[in-house]
Amino acid sequence: MNMMRLLLVWMLLFFASAGFAQKDTVYRYRANGRRATGNDSITTIQKLVKNADGTWHMYAYKYAGNRLDYDEPWADTIKGLVDGVSRSYYESGATSDSTIYKNGRRKLQYHYYKNGALMALAHYNNAGDFTSVEGWDSTGKVIPDFIFMQQASFPGGDKGWGRYLGEQLGRKQPKAFQKGEIGGAVVVSFLVNKEGHVTEVAIDESSGYQVLDQHALNVIKNSPDWNPAIQYNQPVIYRQKQKLTYTN
Repeated sequence: MNMMRLLLVWMLLFFASAGFAQKDTVYRYRANGRRATGNDSITTIQKLVKNADGTWHMYAYKYAGNRLDYDEPWADTIKGLVDGVSRSYYESGATSDSTIYKNGRRKLQYHYYKNGALMALAHYNNAGDFTSVEGWDSTGKVIPDFIFMQQASFPGGDKGWGRYLGEQLGRKQPKAFQKGEIGGAVVVSFLVNKEGHVTEVAIDESSGYQVLDQHALNVIKNSPDWNPAIQYNQPVIYRQKQKLTYTN
């Protein structure tokens, strides 16, 4: 009888423990960044594990291949990142980036080559703002004037871009617009590729008038080359949007 009671107590403790463990591990299914529904194709599985201090750590796995893509600390109250380390990974499983957070602020960010060598170390102040960076080649040699991140820019900066747009908007205007019959705003999306060329120009938000939309497309398509964006001292593709307003 005593053995039966002991066995029953042990089983109750086991199931209580199992239930607690399940509550401390939560799975979420995502479809391109949003919560997946029944008709969505799952792209990411998020595994949330509760730490002893009440905070959570999230592990994001690519659904295709079940590969760990990144992991990061979460606050229990979903207020953002807490103290801890977030990491992202190459397809090989090697760490590509590692970022240290303190008091919810980014402090240090490491970026690695695919062979595991350190490429860059970025420093941030107490407000989480970027202050400086050090960079190395794959053999460990220091790279002077290493550029951490830099947005693509038009020659002459924002003022130069504004002058270009002003000049082009006044040229070859649709007749209906010149007569005051139509007007509106067009949002154009485009890419600045690694060579600085403007590509993949498309209407993001239409004015409602095809001739205005086409005029806006031509303005952006005819843009001179930009200075390409830089990330980790290498040119990268940069996505941009521009709103063009047609008023008489």
